[in-house]
Amino acid sequence: EAIKDTDTFWEPGQHVNRLEDYVFNGLNRYFEDLRSMAMPEEPDFQCLTAISEGTGGRRFINHRVQAECQRLGLKGLGERLLVTENQPGIEVFNGDIGIVIETHDNRNPRVRFEHLDQPLLRNQLGSVEPAWAISIHRSQGSEYNSVLICLPEPLSDRSRFRPTRELLYTALTRAKDQVGLFATESMLEEAIANETQRFNCLEYFLNAS
Repeated sequence: EAIKDTDTFWEPGQHVNRLEDYVFNGLNRYFEDLRSMAMPEEPDFQCLTAISEGTGGRRFINHRVQAECQRLGLKGLGERLLVTENQPGIEVFNGDIGIVIETHDNRNPRVRFEHLDQPLLRNQLGSVEPAWAISIHRSQGSEYNSVLICLPEPLSDRSRFRPTRELLYTALTRAKDQVGLFATESMLEEAIANETQRFNCLEYFLNAS
């Protein structure tokens, strides 16, 4: 059973339906505004993930949210796009997030960025990806009213991913009002137990001598 209070909850498990419920509930008000044709500001909810693949991974969640947007008939309106390359010529950089504000031309919608006075056309942007869920690392420096943190089990025992206390701390401190955690008990315990190990060149050579 989830551990809940007014500000936090923990869902111990890897149940896809429960994960979808939390994500869709977090975005519900944003979707309602879009369906009423009221163009909202940034959603007050963000899903942060530790890995890219698998249940609870970034690509999995983005795919599910995009399918829900299609079901709601939003036709791309309000889609969040993460820029993944620097484009100094148009003042857009790796990590910036824009929102699709007009879709009259689905092939080339207009995208709004908070730091720009005027929206850009989609074809002006280089490499982008959906930003309904983003990696914990990419979230550094940002804050959101409500955050859902996903620490899924790796797809393979050979995966190099290991959750750490620092990664969990980074994710937890992105939330201003509410934070949720979707993780198995074993992944949560591993994250709390693991500290990031940092080595510099001097330590490397001293230990090798």
